[in-house]
Amino acid sequence: MGRQLGQILPWIKETIRHELEHSVQDLSGHSGTPGPAPPMISAAAQLKRMRRYFLDPVEVEAYTVGLVKRAKFNRRPLVNELAAMVKDIVAIAEDRGIDRADAKGVAMEF
Repeated sequence: MGRQLGQILPWIKETIRHELEHSVQDLSGHSGTPGPAPPMISAAAQLKRMRRYFLDPVEVEAYTVGLVKRAKFNRRPLVNELAAMVKDIVAIAEDRGIDRADAKGVAMEF
C-alpha cells in the first residue's frame, strides 16, 4: 500500500495545487474544462477543444503551479515534469484519434 501511495502522491498534490490555484483566479473569461467529447466528434474538432483548454491562460497558470509542486515533491527539475506532462497530453490525444504530431504541437505550445 505504501509504495502505491508513493506513486500517486505527487499526482494528488499536483492536482490539489492546480485546483487551489483556480480558487484564487478570476475565472470570468475561462472556457472551462472541455469534459467528454460528444460522440462522433471529428479529430479536428477534438484538437480545437484540446487547444482551447490547454492554452487558456487560467489553465496554463494552474498547470504551472501544479507542476512546480510536483517537481519540488519529486526533487526533479521542472523540465522533467513538463516533459512527462507533454507525453501524457499526447497519449490522451492519440486515444481520442488526434494525430500525434498535432497533439504534440499543442502540448509544446503549452
